[in-house]
Amino acid sequence: MKVVFPVEFRFNTNMLRSSSLVVNAGLIAALLVASVFLFYSGPEAFSIRSLRELWNLGHIVYFGLLVYLLSRPVFGHRLSRKHIWLVAILVTLVWGLSIEVLQYFWGRSASWMDLSLDFCGTLLALGFLPGLMNPLTGKLNAIVRICIVGFTLFHLSPFVLALSDEQIARNQFPVLSDFETPFELDRWTGDAGMSVVSSFAGKPGHQLKIDLGTQRYSGVGMNYLPSEWRSYNNLNLEIYYPYQQPLSITIRVHDVIHQTVQPRNLFSDRYNRQYQLESGWNQIEIELGDIEQAPNSRKMDMSQIVDVSFFASRLERPLTIYLDRIYLSNRVNK
Repeated sequence: MKVVFPVEFRFNTNMLRSSSLVVNAGLIAALLVASVFLFYSGPEAFSIRSLRELWNLGHIVYFGLLVYLLSRPVFGHRLSRKHIWLVAILVTLVWGLSIEVLQYFWGRSASWMDLSLDFCGTLLALGFLPGLMNPLTGKLNAIVRICIVGFTLFHLSPFVLALSDEQIARNQFPVLSDFETPFELDRWTGDAGMSVVSSFAGKPGHQLKIDLGTQRYSGVGMNYLPSEWRSYNNLNLEIYYPYQQPLSITIRVHDVIHQTVQPRNLFSDRYNRQYQLESGWNQIEIELGDIEQAPNSRKMDMSQIVDVSFFASRLERPLTIYLDRIYLSNRVNK
């Protein structure tokens, strides 16, 4: 029996063009949204490390979308596959370099790693969007795709490692750092040289070797750490000092308000005290009540601690000290 439909749907060229324009408009809108990853600095310095690393991956999203847009037909015309490859690589190079220059005016610094992320997004699109790998054939296709996957995994690794170390840090707490896990060094920043050594000065396990310089301030800071300290009484540091002449160091602690509320980073709005290191192992114990009361005009928010630093000032010669661990405890000083 023959079935007769009352309405016949016919898609003509104009309808296809209209559909293509809608998709292209959607891609342009998505590119405009993704451009935030390129020109806005993203999460603040005190944000969790994995969030900052995830933000950096926005370069991959932006350039993947850009290549997809370049591969789309425009007003009924479409570039050949070989031309798409050539145009995509040239656009990535020129526009990627231009973005790094433009970022200067948005308060960001240029980075070769950002340009590498740009190419990662471009290569992912070229390698895995349907039809764009046809210029390469056979085994060469597979080899190129394997290389692209490896390149992408390389760029994903900082995010994955940050997630891993954040979970390790949660499990270690109230130990903030003892250098017994593989990624702890990434929690620390500073202008002093840093490296992890083993079993120094009779201590089992690992220690952080810190090479202090002769500049005005030389030291290290822990910028990625569990911030909720309200259930503890003391901050403890175990530091080895291998010289006879005592050394004065400054220990600094601040919360998120110190970095976000104007005026920022006031000396009077943080904990900033000097301690003297003697030859051998030094056990420094700081009551968290003293840290809480340190700001002049408020109490420090002990649920939002974002930085613990220590440094020396204007040394006559370079010196090396060793940090075994830094941790919180509930033991109250007598």
